[in-house]
Amino acid sequence: MPTTISDGLRRFLKQDLLRFAAQTLVLTLAYFSAELIVALFVGTRTPLAFVFSFLWSLFFASVSLLLPRKIGRIFFLVTFCFFGIYSLVQGAHFDMFRKLSFFCSVFYAGEGAVFLLDILRSFPLLWWPCLAAVVCISIFAVRYFPKTPKKRFYRIGFAVTACLCVLLLVIFPHLFIFSTDDDDVPGSWEMAYTEMYDAEAVYSFTGFYHMTLRDLWCNVLFPVSGTSDDVLSQQQALIDAYFADRNTPV
Repeated sequence: MPTTISDGLRRFLKQDLLRFAAQTLVLTLAYFSAELIVALFVGTRTPLAFVFSFLWSLFFASVSLLLPRKIGRIFFLVTFCFFGIYSLVQGAHFDMFRKLSFFCSVFYAGEGAVFLLDILRSFPLLWWPCLAAVVCISIFAVRYFPKTPKKRFYRIGFAVTACLCVLLLVIFPHLFIFSTDDDDVPGSWEMAYTEMYDAEAVYSFTGFYHMTLRDLWCNVLFPVSGTSDDVLSQQQALIDAYFADRNTPV
């Protein structure tokens, strides 16, 4: 009898582990699709960028599953839609200007609103399937969002996974950027990362998610002295130059 109970418990745990592992993987890939969208338009210069984005995707997926189902569903919808839509914005921005955008320039986007139809017509054909993918993933994931595990063992597993992801994301920049670069050299990787003035440089090493969150931290929430103003001025000048010869709205 003990053997039978032990075997049954192992089978139960194995089935549950496989189910929760599959659910975590599906949500992780859903988040990771935002990185792939940006990579389609911009390209990825180092494999490390994918590692950063996979860790962020796994972190958000773990938090979504750790929370109660209704709250986790809302958390997933808000975070995925934000990063999914922003990845489309970055893809379109790069196609138009050959540069990645900073989030602070979003507040300046209204200046070109009168050219909206003209801008939409100029988007590459690939952009529209990506938009459809973001919409479909949002609907599917919310409709079939996994139930919160009742056993504390699995909730602890999700919490540990999220904490490990954060730990690695804190360590990796020091291992791969700070330790291999001279922060006193203008234009260095460390200076670009610390002061967050070169989106392409940060993206090439850390990927879309880390670049975006670093941008929000350094240029929106806790602006680095003078840097955020310079970044916004550069973005405004770039947009002004693009629309300089478009005097007649379409």
